[in-house]
Amino acid sequence: MKRSIILILIGLIIVAFCACNAENSDGRPGSIKDTKESTFPVTEPTEAKLVLLSFGETIKTEMFEFTPSFEGFAKNISNWPDKDYLTPKGKYIDLDTNPYRASTDKVYMYFSGTVKYTGDSKDTETLTLQYIVDYDNGYIFDGNHDYNSAAFSAPSSSNGKNNEGTNYHTVWGNTSEITNSQFEDWNYSNSMSFAPLSSNNKRIVRFAIEVPKVLETNKDKSLMVVFTIEGVDYSFAIR
Repeated sequence: MKRSIILILIGLIIVAFCACNAENSDGRPGSIKDTKESTFPVTEPTEAKLVLLSFGETIKTEMFEFTPSFEGFAKNISNWPDKDYLTPKGKYIDLDTNPYRASTDKVYMYFSGTVKYTGDSKDTETLTLQYIVDYDNGYIFDGNHDYNSAAFSAPSSSNGKNNEGTNYHTVWGNTSEITNSQFEDWNYSNSMSFAPLSSNNKRIVRFAIEVPKVLETNKDKSLMVVFTIEGVDYSFAIR
């Protein structure tokens, strides 16, 4: 009799143990299955950084401040390196061969701006400015070049749109100060360097890009400029 009771108790213990194991693997909160899954957290996809600003506002990074301005459209912009360099009111070296005269059905968009170095690095730090012009949400014109004697070809844009042609000139200039002399000390590049502990921590920048004239005349279409600095896109709407 006693032996039968002992066997019955052993059987009940085995059944209870199996039931507990079954419950702890069914995926309910606190179960073995749930605990294992919690060791592999789900990583949400990250989106590219885009900051929306207006011309006149300042882009601030860890080491630099950049304040751009859109000045307007012009058929000709000056290539004489004085205070009016890259503006329509300046002088021309030779109007007949002036490389800053837009070709047929094209026009220059010209810009200005200031750069200030605010870092405290013990090394010389360099800022390279890059930008594109985006017309009608997809016609892209690339301004990320120094000027040379050959025109640059604008890349095809996204959304299946074309750039209505190629060979769009771009031009850059930056200087530490404007002295109103006959010749200013312009550096013809989109890059500028700042030495450690130097008081020369500001630059005046000017740049221009040749685009189809429709960007000026068709005011119903969107027009924006996107600067890329240290991996972040800063979008400035013209209209």
